[in-house]
Amino acid sequence: MSLSRPRWTNLDRKWSEGIGTLHGAFTRNFPNLILRGTTLSVATVNLVHAMDVTVQHVAYALAQAFKQQATKGKKEVLREPTPEGEADWVLKIMPGAYALGGLSICTQSYVTREGELTKGKSHEDEMKLARGSI
Repeated sequence: MSLSRPRWTNLDRKWSEGIGTLHGAFTRNFPNLILRGTTLSVATVNLVHAMDVTVQHVAYALAQAFKQQATKGKKEVLREPTPEGEADWVLKIMPGAYALGGLSICTQSYVTREGELTKGKSHEDEMKLARGSI
């Protein structure tokens, strides 16, 4: 599925330089888009639990946004991370990528992107992969 904004942003194109989210739920240039995956978020074998934690976090963030807007007499809410907020979150998550480092020696499968992770990478490519590891 290709996800695009009307003007210029395509999520695949944006993430081709490395995945970026805020708390794994929000991404810059896609206001009010709520992601439900585990990318740059929670890592667990229990996907239902991970989704539950993410949903609770998103509900809290949206409730706070609605409260802030209500004090201004507004009913609409726009949630979108700042470039700095997204970058800070990515830098906070990237050190945990080592936990999935063993994937680079696994046989070809969906886990290794059909062998993509087993090929030699430049430092820049390794950083892009690390952004999407957790």
